[in-house]
Amino acid sequence: MEKNTFTPMLWGIVYTIAIVLAGSLIIALLLEWTTFSESQVPLIMYVINGIALLFGGFIAGRRSSTRGWLSGALSGLGYGLLMLLIGFLAFDMPLQAPAVAFLAIAALLSAFGGMLGINTAR
Repeated sequence: MEKNTFTPMLWGIVYTIAIVLAGSLIIALLLEWTTFSESQVPLIMYVINGIALLFGGFIAGRRSSTRGWLSGALSGLGYGLLMLLIGFLAFDMPLQAPAVAFLAIAALLSAFGGMLGINTAR
């Protein structure tokens, strides 16, 4: 019985959000209790997002029975669209070229994670 693509995609998004939230909490604690500079936060958050997208794609691919790259890419697109929606609604951020580039990078990173995940599935 073949699994659908939707459920693995949702699990990928959930894991991605969880990793980003955990990373954000760690960064906030570092800012509060150490001499960690705020100027370093954007770069570190890009790295955390990249790792989270790779891992979310990995989970989506692992939970998928076929086409791990597709499950991973859809997971990354779902996460990216959710972040763009939050940015638009909460911060009135317009849709511009960097946002579209973020979507493309999110899909590519998650697709790569999905390729790794499908090859480690039982």
